[in-house]
Amino acid sequence: MERNDSLLDRAYGSLIATAIGDAMGMPASFMPPSQIKRIYGRITDFVSPDAEQTAHSSVEAGGITDDTQESLIVSSVLIEEGRFDTESFVEKMREWARRHKMLESTVIGPSTRKFLETILSGGDYIEAGKNGDTNGAAMRVGPIGIFTTATCRRRSRKRQRPRFRPMEAGPALPPLAPLPRRFPQR
Repeated sequence: MERNDSLLDRAYGSLIATAIGDAMGMPASFMPPSQIKRIYGRITDFVSPDAEQTAHSSVEAGGITDDTQESLIVSSVLIEEGRFDTESFVEKMREWARRHKMLESTVIGPSTRKFLETILSGGDYIEAGKNGDTNGAAMRVGPIGIFTTATCRRRSRKRQRPRFRPMEAGPALPPLAPLPRRFPQR
């Protein structure tokens, strides 16, 4: 990606905002609104998870979850490869899962858990991701949007037509893993 200080500042800002939002929302993860209201009232700062928080009970106030960690993995693939590379992403996820013993933790959501179990066992993550029903993908799509914006700007300056290639983005997000088969490359 070519250097553009304004875009780079926005990219950093987006990643930092994602991490802050993740850390603020972490104590309430997987809780219904009524439970959040009863326990926390309104969350306006970094708070420690309540005893009723089962998924992130070991995370300290201000700590990030797998959503931010995976967003940083997606970012590293885009930076290192200059595009989204499925093999690189899967390998980085595999390495992250092993190094941090993610399958032994409670901090990952059900779709990420299924994705990690599948890639660690050598299974078909595309097939495994077809029935995902969580929203962690929203936390991980930021780096792809930033990268795509930079790519479109670069193509526009070169008078090339920008194009969207779902294969480049689909497998980046475990819940969206089926995208490549639904949207074939041109």
